[in-house]
Amino acid sequence: MGSQSWIGRADLAALACPYCGRMADPNGEAAVAAEREWGFVGAGLALDGVRTAALLITPIPDTRAAMLSCLWVAPGQVGRGRGRRLVQAAAAGLLSHDVEAIVARGSRTKADCAAPPVDFLRAVGFSRGVDARLYSSLRAGGGAPRLGHPSDLDDARLSRLWQLDLTTTVTMPEGLRGMVDRWLRALGPIRPEPAGRVTRNGES
Repeated sequence: MGSQSWIGRADLAALACPYCGRMADPNGEAAVAAEREWGFVGAGLALDGVRTAALLITPIPDTRAAMLSCLWVAPGQVGRGRGRRLVQAAAAGLLSHDVEAIVARGSRTKADCAAPPVDFLRAVGFSRGVDARLYSSLRAGGGAPRLGHPSDLDDARLSRLWQLDLTTTVTMPEGLRGMVDRWLRALGPIRPEPAGRVTRNGES
């Protein structure tokens, strides 16, 4: 059995990547901006009260897009669809705030919590590259600071960005819209939740 919940700033002090130990600053610009705009900084999964996966996002200034700043699945839980569930949860929450896209850095060789494997991004619906408007904003210095450490979206990193277009979801069949609605109901009201809070029992 497992549970899923929104992650708020109050949860970040106890949330570290199990691989690199990286933590996000609850009082950092990125976390404050995310909670101010959406009421959450990410989504998480837990099993028996222990966090098994987490995804953090932050607004990209002057756009209707979000940056995936951190994504990890705990050892022993990889390959069970945890990452996909978190991307679906983030998409559902952001759609309710009229966000049009999620941007992520991808890596082919040195994937970490800040740059998921490109094969994973492709499998969950991301496409290589970002549209011209987003690219211009990021190129001009509008890149959202990543949750946990300073932004370093230079030209080389900009070329490795991937984009999940949420606007296409709106025009897709009712089945997908139904999935989004189910995620929002499962995650509960969009507000910061204590780490590990059980909001829904279901598949882990």
